[in-house]
Amino acid sequence: DGREGLTATGSSGASADEALKPFVELFPISDGSASTAARVEEHIVSDVIRMSKGRLESGDVSRLLGLEAVTVADLIPGEYEGGFKLWEGSDDLVKCLCEEWRLQVSPCEAEFAPPPEVSGKRVLELGCGHGLPGVFAALAGASEVGFADFNAEVLTHLTAPNLLANLARLPPGRDAPSARYFAGDWLRTAEALHAEGSPPYDIILTSETVYSHDSTRRLLQALELLLPEGATSVKVYIAAKSYYFGVGGGAQQFQKLALQSGKFTCESVYAVEDGASNKREVMLLQRQPQS
Repeated sequence: DGREGLTATGSSGASADEALKPFVELFPISDGSASTAARVEEHIVSDVIRMSKGRLESGDVSRLLGLEAVTVADLIPGEYEGGFKLWEGSDDLVKCLCEEWRLQVSPCEAEFAPPPEVSGKRVLELGCGHGLPGVFAALAGASEVGFADFNAEVLTHLTAPNLLANLARLPPGRDAPSARYFAGDWLRTAEALHAEGSPPYDIILTSETVYSHDSTRRLLQALELLLPEGATSVKVYIAAKSYYFGVGGGAQQFQKLALQSGKFTCESVYAVEDGASNKREVMLLQRQPQS
């Protein structure tokens, strides 16, 4: 499913930025809070790529979040951003990365050689949910992967276990990357990472995060912080439906606003028109070179 036609409770309008969910870094692996409650299943992304992912029933999600409404709603503004659901944009993004990195075999095969586009790179996935694009980057040779989701419960009970389950598929001797986990609104996450003063991430991934006017605005604000002036080598891949009917947002609106800002280049690099749903695409955004 995509976020077109998503079910939501409450208003989906913009919240005041000061009311955004605060940032907190989690350590689900080292502190032992990473849960194995989810049922692990194989997920077929393409003919070449198969990944492990957890699955939680709606009743389990409701208990974890303390929100009865998640049994009937994909999104609860200010409380839950759909992280326990696997959105089709995640698969689109993984397939796009396969093309961008020119992968012919799965990263889990013994003959796989990490491509230079991701080998040793620092990667961040915003609004990660299951985190499959970030996990894929980890398998493909990234040195560090950051996973950011609105809900801490998603990171602890789904994202971190998904990473561990997929790293277990790597052949012996393959190095695993370091991982960080960030909960809270992605604008607050970007502010916290910017304040660290570390070099910018080399690659930023995000899917199904421009589904409304407000989410689009906040994502662009976050990217301005994560891509400081001069960081023209950073690549940002955004997977989305071209339009999200009924909720606003979409790839077309995001691209328009990104270009209007005068700070970014933004182009579509991957498209899906399968006739089964609204057109979907993946955009590549980069910092505009300084004149």
